[in-house]
Amino acid sequence: MHDEAGNPVLRVSDVANGSLTTWLSSVAKLLRDMLGPEPRIVLAFDRGGAFPDQLVDLRDAGFELVTYERKPYPLLAPTAFDIAFTHDGETLEACDARTNLGGAHGRLRRIALRAGDRRQVNLLAVGSLSVSELYAILRGRWVQGLARNELAVLAKNDPRRGRWDAILTRATTREQDLLALRPTTPTRAPLRETELADKLVRHSGDYKMALDSVRIACANVESDLAAILAETMVLPAQAKKVLANIFQAPGHVVVGQSVITVRLAPAANRTERDAIANLFAHCNRLKLTLPGDLAMRPLRFQAQNI
Repeated sequence: MHDEAGNPVLRVSDVANGSLTTWLSSVAKLLRDMLGPEPRIVLAFDRGGAFPDQLVDLRDAGFELVTYERKPYPLLAPTAFDIAFTHDGETLEACDARTNLGGAHGRLRRIALRAGDRRQVNLLAVGSLSVSELYAILRGRWVQGLARNELAVLAKNDPRRGRWDAILTRATTREQDLLALRPTTPTRAPLRETELADKLVRHSGDYKMALDSVRIACANVESDLAAILAETMVLPAQAKKVLANIFQAPGHVVVGQSVITVRLAPAANRTERDAIANLFAHCNRLKLTLPGDLAMRPLRFQAQNI
């Protein structure tokens, strides 16, 4: 499961490879337990979850959602499309109406979309997000695949190729940048060289999900911190290496009455020290605290030269 920007949030494994409807409600509840009662949660998923019972369960549980409507559905006359918006340079038309799910399930938003090729695609939605926002959420999940699909059917001299080439280049470049900042993990290792040597057991699904969630959170944090470092580095590709130096740096902690100061002395050259100072300033503005500190004293990070 990913957030709107494509960052992984959690992973649920299913050895039986069950349907999407098997997991949607339980994953939605897990997200609510993680985030609390207040934050707005909008779930975006494919047609595999677009069944009336599933949609109603999510709606009645207080979740917003957007998915593709399963065919068949009625094709609308051109005059019905009374909304126009632009996404990635492409102009689209839409009709935002309501549809009855039948079986006493009530009504949902039905959004009919039409692009330049005049093909109609319908969305089902719950919530108050605009048509353009809902479209961007669904469309943005598979940018590379969509671009390659469009390029595969366009002639070599078609003027629309330039736009899709640019989208594909932007997406793949972004992917490479993110992968470069991610921690590297060997795909194979002898069991005797791992922490599971002489301890290998079959773990429960709940345990594995909790462990995967922690790993995902740590990987996301490392990626985000490396991205902040890279913004002010002369050699941004070295950001992950500098971050590793910070994690391994010697230092000491001073616990005061109103603040907890963490002083670190990472190995770095002059320009890297400037980037580290910028990273620490960013963290200080977040006013982070230790979960177990009843006084809720903010953490203050400082860099020392070595």
